[in-house]
Amino acid sequence: MILLAVLSAEGRNKEIKEKFEKERGKLFGFIRKRVNTEIDAEDILQDVFFQFISFYRDLEKIEKTSSWLFTVAKNKITDLYRKKKNVNFSELNKEDKSGNTFEDNYADYGDAPDTIFSKGQFWERLNEVLNELPKDQKDVFHVP
Repeated sequence: MILLAVLSAEGRNKEIKEKFEKERGKLFGFIRKRVNTEIDAEDILQDVFFQFISFYRDLEKIEKTSSWLFTVAKNKITDLYRKKKNVNFSELNKEDKSGNTFEDNYADYGDAPDTIFSKGQFWERLNEVLNELPKDQKDVFHVP
């Protein structure tokens, strides 16, 4: 693990290394139960221990290191889900840079040349993006 190498390479105190070894399994299990992927869990674990190392000098102020680590982990998990916040369909109806809304691109407002042109550009770009998807994801959209 990267952090162990950093701890060893920098000659950090034996105590911090022991705490890392002691808490790693429990902390990883706690994180893994609350996130979707093992990669996310490992990233959060790394972030928690990086923060632990960064605040090492102030540990005298932390009475219960385990509680501190789990609190930091919980906050990192919350941060992860805030970053991955789902977008509601109603939010898609906000104006883009061109002043169009999502609805403007798929609603039928007539056969005006500029409307036909704009819709054509939208659908062309959408198809380009869909074609970049892996096959199993393309199948969801029925893209040949």
